[in-house]
Amino acid sequence: MAEIKGLKAVRRTALRVACSNGLAFSLLPQLMARFRAQNPAVTFVLTVADSKSLARLVRNGECDLALQFSLHPEQGVDVVASWAAPVLLLMHGDHPLANQQVALADLCHYPVCLPEPGTTVRQLFDICCQMSGTFIEPVLTCDNFAALFNFLQVSPRSVAICSQFTVLPLLQQQPITIKSFGVDPLSQRTLQLQLPPGRQRSAALQLFVDFVSETQSREDRAVRRRYAL
Repeated sequence: MAEIKGLKAVRRTALRVACSNGLAFSLLPQLMARFRAQNPAVTFVLTVADSKSLARLVRNGECDLALQFSLHPEQGVDVVASWAAPVLLLMHGDHPLANQQVALADLCHYPVCLPEPGTTVRQLFDICCQMSGTFIEPVLTCDNFAALFNFLQVSPRSVAICSQFTVLPLLQQQPITIKSFGVDPLSQRTLQLQLPPGRQRSAALQLFVDFVSETQSREDRAVRRRYAL
């Protein structure tokens, strides 16, 4: 009887999911769609917020789960899975830098698109630029990754920064590539799957947590092998 009730709960559950802008660009919507292909009656409400707001949403139980990048262990949340999410360089597959080792100073010769300074990826990038004495003046700064990506698509010499997860579903579909800088501080970031602390999980939530954890781990391993990250 409990199993039957659990199945009914899965069929009728709406999951409240929260994430940062970069993860809402492609990764999370595609994970949701793939999950619904096997669980078509599960619905989602997606909230996109900055890192401070995401932490509050999770701690207060205002969402069922959140995916967000973090520079440190998050307090007051249950981190059920995490993956290394270094700052990477994003460019066209035929970009001059695509087939060589890249240093920060190399970016001075190309148009650079950057997210707003408040994001974790930009914070790490700025710190490394300061440490190396490299000055990068971006041609486009925006808090919306879709704008950065669309600019890069029609500007072949442009480069942007992101994690592998931000563009994970697109690496097989678009003529783009990602590269590591090989700078340690740029690796001090993780992608975390977070849940409100001490709450019982519904059957649908547990299924989705397991699906995201397994799918992310498998596809992240494949991308790391392919791009030597």
